[in-house]
Amino acid sequence: MDDYKTIIIDFINNGVVVDVEAIKLIKENNLTKKDLLELDVHEKIITAEQIKVFIEFKKKTPTPEIKKQNIRDPPLNQNKEEETPLEESKKEILEENKTTTLQETNYNTSVEIVKNYEFEPQERSVRSFVEYFNARFDSFKKLLLKRPELKNVVSLNRFTKTSQDKDVCVIGMVKNIFVSKKNNLLFEIEDKTGTITVFVKDGSNIGETHILLDEVVAFRGSVSKGYFFAETIIWPDIPLRSNISKVTDPISAVFLSDLHYGSDMFLTAIEQKFINWINSDDALAKRVKYIFISGDVVDGIGIYPSQEEDLKITDVYKQYAAFEEFIEKVPKHIEIIICPGNHDAIRGAEPQPTFTPKHLPIITSFKNVHLTTNPSYIKIHNLNGQEGLMVLMYHGYSFTSLIDALPHLRLHGITQPQHVMKDVLKRRHLAPLYGATIAAPEKEDGLVIEIVPDIFVTGDLHSHTADIYKGVNIISASTFQGQTAFMDRVGHIANPGKITVLDLDTRKYTILDFWDGVNKT
Repeated sequence: MDDYKTIIIDFINNGVVVDVEAIKLIKENNLTKKDLLELDVHEKIITAEQIKVFIEFKKKTPTPEIKKQNIRDPPLNQNKEEETPLEESKKEILEENKTTTLQETNYNTSVEIVKNYEFEPQERSVRSFVEYFNARFDSFKKLLLKRPELKNVVSLNRFTKTSQDKDVCVIGMVKNIFVSKKNNLLFEIEDKTGTITVFVKDGSNIGETHILLDEVVAFRGSVSKGYFFAETIIWPDIPLRSNISKVTDPISAVFLSDLHYGSDMFLTAIEQKFINWINSDDALAKRVKYIFISGDVVDGIGIYPSQEEDLKITDVYKQYAAFEEFIEKVPKHIEIIICPGNHDAIRGAEPQPTFTPKHLPIITSFKNVHLTTNPSYIKIHNLNGQEGLMVLMYHGYSFTSLIDALPHLRLHGITQPQHVMKDVLKRRHLAPLYGATIAAPEKEDGLVIEIVPDIFVTGDLHSHTADIYKGVNIISASTFQGQTAFMDRVGHIANPGKITVLDLDTRKYTILDFWDGVNKT
């Protein structure tokens, strides 16, 4: 049987109809199942018009081409600065960064922190949580109302036990989930006006097993006898873009995460190879103008029981000093953007505030170092008539709990983080399952993905991915840390030393592999 026929049958078996003209287009354009899963199939039908829009989108979208390069041990740079003990040169380096202009031979750079979360010390009460969830609901309602298929939206207080309505939509926060004796799913949802129970018949295959407690979704269907009978479930999702943003300058960005300075499993060999490469005359290294580091720059202290047994550096400030030494070795014309993670000595509740001079006393004042909250939005290279690219940076602490909670994500596991990253973009929330991370009850839900980024970068899982979802580059950055006993306990599998390089003018990837299994020092 032809591949396209197998795909069509698979969709039909899952309750999705594919019209005849759409089948022709699928066959003629050799579309894959992965392609079709990118579509918004909320009406349980794939039309020719949807396929045409997707084909046009695909033409404009760079394929996630990955060039893998294994990097052998280069000779260590023998320059004067490396021969000088770093402790003796710190004051000199600090003054140099305060007074001199960054040297850039070819292209200027720009970094604009579009959204950093501000924090006000305040006493939390039950009322704080009520305001937090109201803000979450309002944010999602605005996003959902932009969905073209969401029509005839009705507030929940409009329904009574005698209501008989067809083809209506409701938006609600999922309060409870029940399974009936006949395996039907019941969702108790609420908005600001009331509650209703949504009924989804067993085997409907409209995404009902993907729904999480406390998330806000929309249902389309009918109302009878006090129940809402769902025919379609609609998530906020990100739109399929017609144009893919790029810069015109031939430059690149590097994405790192989870360096874990201080750990006895810190892989010095990877650090040395990276520093040698980024300072070399390698053509790819010369293109790099931005480096993103998405959290867990140190291993921390007291993060888990008996952690001190796994530490090479037991003083957290000395751990940060070691990280600063690493940053000092990066060429000063490269912009470095850094956010914290759950191992860092920052409050655990998300959003997390920025690092302070207490953590990073040397590099905080560097002109090329930009400290952001977790999460944060950063616009890079918005200059010389170029629109620049929007980067959403988030450490990713919620992902492990999310993978555990959802069967379709457990199927792929932690070693394929692209699936959980696509899932949170679809839900437009970085921690849609409340409790997946410690969320501070602020006046706004800082984890809602209100801005659609060009690049979405995370870490935490110590795995690696470089993929594309609806025109967004999704990157789960690799680690500098090897496999630890703690990672064994939480189910993480280290995939260290994979350096993701993204060409900003083509939006294509190169993956450098700096780990050969030998930790030379």
